[in-house]
Amino acid sequence: MSKVINKKDFKIKETKVYTDIKNGYTYSIQSYLNQHPEVKPYLTTFRFNNIPLNHSYCPYQYKFLTNLTWKFYHKVYIHLASTLSNNITRKPYLLPRTYDFLDVDHTGKTKLATFTETTIPHIHSIYLIHDKLLDKFHSHISNEFQSITNHPSLSEHIRTIHAEPITTDLPRAVSYCSKFYDNYQARIIRDKVQYEFYHQHPLGKSDLQILANER
Repeated sequence: MSKVINKKDFKIKETKVYTDIKNGYTYSIQSYLNQHPEVKPYLTTFRFNNIPLNHSYCPYQYKFLTNLTWKFYHKVYIHLASTLSNNITRKPYLLPRTYDFLDVDHTGKTKLATFTETTIPHIHSIYLIHDKLLDKFHSHISNEFQSITNHPSLSEHIRTIHAEPITTDLPRAVSYCSKFYDNYQARIIRDKVQYEFYHQHPLGKSDLQILANER
């Protein structure tokens, strides 16, 4: 479990690079929503049971910063997308557009939250869902995505999925999703190694074939 450093008077100013990232994502998402009124935004969180560290691949990286985190999340995305429409591979415009950010526990409370190689990450995402898929997506929400989290190929790693509509404050949602990037300890790591703190879908052609095989 992450530890929290309690220093009430110790404040860390937000870095310009993080401000630029937040503003850039907010502008990009809002522009897309303005151009595509047929999609609706959702704040979605994916929590994992386990991210096994592959020592032969990344012996010095923190457990939650390995590519395996994104690999498992990507697998969950593919399966989730496959459940939303029977013909989604033939209509790529229906694929959920996502803006994904890596996070760990307690970064919402303090920029001084610390973490170790045993920390298990979670992913915050802003999902843009097409109107034609809302009924099935809302069905997942009402059932707490249990058909995904209990699926035999996914249950070993994915623990919970939560989603709720973003109705008013998009900048606040982007800030909430991306806050790990400006964590004090993450700043040190991000400046030394090119870790992937954020990600995005939709999928490429090769992934569409994987998605087709899910059906």
